[in-house]
Amino acid sequence: MTDQPANIRPYKINDVECRSAKELAAAIRANSKQAAEHFSAGYIGKWLEEDLRDYDAKIAHDKLVGAHIDYASIVYLAQTLDPDNPPHLYLVGEINRANLLSFFEERRDPATGEFAESAIATALLLFREGLIRSDVILKHAPELEGLADAWQSALDDYLKARGEMLLQADIWNDPSGKLAEFIDDDRKVELGLAQQFSEGRIVDAAYAMMLFNGTAAVLFDLLKAGPPYSDPVPAFTLADHPMFEPAIKRRWFADLNSTGKDLIGRQALLRDIIHIPAHETVLKGVFEKVDPADGIEKNWFERLPRPAKAGLLGGPLFLLTMLFDRDTDAIIVLWLPLILFAALFAAASCAIKLNTKAAGWVGAAAFVVAFVFFIWWEMQGFVGTFTGALMLGAIGGGLGWASDPLLERRIQKEAEAITAKRMQKFGETGAKLTINDLRRKFFPPRLEEIPMPQRTMEDYRRDAALRHGDAVPGDWSADAVAVRKSGVAPNYGPGMSYNIAGINVASDGTRTYELVDGVSFDEDGGYNTRVVDGVTLHSDGNYTTRVTKGVDIRSDGQVSTEVAGFRFSFGGKEKKKDEWDWGTGQKKEKGWFD
Repeated sequence: MTDQPANIRPYKINDVECRSAKELAAAIRANSKQAAEHFSAGYIGKWLEEDLRDYDAKIAHDKLVGAHIDYASIVYLAQTLDPDNPPHLYLVGEINRANLLSFFEERRDPATGEFAESAIATALLLFREGLIRSDVILKHAPELEGLADAWQSALDDYLKARGEMLLQADIWNDPSGKLAEFIDDDRKVELGLAQQFSEGRIVDAAYAMMLFNGTAAVLFDLLKAGPPYSDPVPAFTLADHPMFEPAIKRRWFADLNSTGKDLIGRQALLRDIIHIPAHETVLKGVFEKVDPADGIEKNWFERLPRPAKAGLLGGPLFLLTMLFDRDTDAIIVLWLPLILFAALFAAASCAIKLNTKAAGWVGAAAFVVAFVFFIWWEMQGFVGTFTGALMLGAIGGGLGWASDPLLERRIQKEAEAITAKRMQKFGETGAKLTINDLRRKFFPPRLEEIPMPQRTMEDYRRDAALRHGDAVPGDWSADAVAVRKSGVAPNYGPGMSYNIAGINVASDGTRTYELVDGVSFDEDGGYNTRVVDGVTLHSDGNYTTRVTKGVDIRSDGQVSTEVAGFRFSFGGKEKKKDEWDWGTGQKKEKGWFD
């Protein structure tokens, strides 16, 4: 890679003309952003080959294409073209400890220890692209020797702490919704982190998701400590964070904070998640101050003052009874029990929160009581008497007067239930989850990873529901998205069969097991394969097609309908029993009755 004659057509980056490889390297270092755009567009490689005719440089260029992020590729390219001058990185300048420390210091909030997005992205670039591990960089910045290893060790501590956090049962209550914003969309990676912690190992896939504040924080701590980067201390003390006081009140966070105070990776993780427990505490305080009764609505009758309730329920009964005449006003016979029924129902609705079903039962009971009492009242000779009118009026008025304390008691119970439900997510048990717990409760698509000997009957039911697109039973995370697929049709003769925990049992006791998605095996050695959604190919050459939900037709004419897990089949040819003994590998001999 030697300099070329001066009459070569120059290459321009940001109005800087380059006529040699070294001049191009200098222009790249001085104009990193524009150089990255030129590199991505392929202009630099084209000039090296067609104008400069430096084929070694073109080969080096081509090896970098796609191997690194463009901002890292131009750093390596500049060092290839001109290895004698120090490397430069976009926004940082010359790559050395002093410049890196200054860069991150300028982009750090001293009050919270939080870094700007440009600092986090640069830290990620340095780590992923190996810029502080490469010999071409260390040649000019020997003080960075050992930084990459120390950084990876600190990030391992960060990821272990993240895995430990995921196994805290209480954190998944997530009343503030902040945890859902923090965890990675790739649940498999998060599950791997939890598994890493529980098994004491590192999961390489975890490094694909390190665009978080802790990546920059641990690098900054190491840069401040300086060579040999062996005893770094956190530059930011967690107790100084403005959210520390409310956060430490949450038990799960206090447990995580109780150990590893000298590990910069663990402290960086706690700083990154401190807003989650802090918001939980603040939200809990807000809910505790809310009057639960504020959210309980009253109907027009319940809003009436106590005397008005008594007058409304007792007055009509008293007046109609005074007007009642057996010989001339028989129509009132119907009104009196109906009004008494209404009074009983109104009082009952104050005492009990009535849904549609409860209202029907309470209404029926009030109706029976009202008419039975009225029949007794009439038989006792109270018709047309002042005593009778006073009795019914007193009953209605008493029901109205008693409605207030009954209503207050009902509202108190409703408020207690609302409070209990509202505060349920703030309860803390200190329990720890296992990996299988995490798979079951929070990551349904990972349910298939639970070893079969460790699966429960409920696991089989949920796994089948996920694979077939049915409603998933139980309290499952909203991010469980089932792929709707028809089940694998069994291959039985006419009769009935039923499904239980992923197993189909025929009326003659033969069982078919769907051990993996799309393939099932029966105890006679036959197998069934879902070739496409809705079509199952059987090992005997037949195939079953789903024509609509719950209705299948087999190629030999058998029709099957499925209702509530029970499958009814009729028609078709009787399935022939296999004459091969799968236990001995020999053909079965026919007996007397065969």
